[in-house]
Amino acid sequence: MRSSELILNADLSVYHLALGTGEVAPQVITVGDPERLEMFVPYMDHITLKRQKREFHTLTGTYLGMPLTIISTGIVTYNKDIFFTEIDALFNIELETLRIRDTMTSL
Repeated sequence: MRSSELILNADLSVYHLALGTGEVAPQVITVGDPERLEMFVPYMDHITLKRQKREFHTLTGTYLGMPLTIISTGIVTYNKDIFFTEIDALFNIELETLRIRDTMTSL
């Protein structure tokens, strides 16, 4: 994969979500409005990551012992395309080398 096909930040996080490998749980809930993310906080057992970049706000932790990530995508349609592209990259591309992983994760 060419570097122009997936833009990364200097810390090797995906550009728009500002998330790196291992910072997203296998179970993801999406919400539109970033303010909805805060509604989940009281229900989480433990929060390990809270990050935001523009309208993409992320919360990762555990709920009833299960790893869970909640991400807001904003309300515009094209943000959802950005979200799914970058989440797929976090699970299926080695960001250090931009090599597609041998074993793919179905999302």
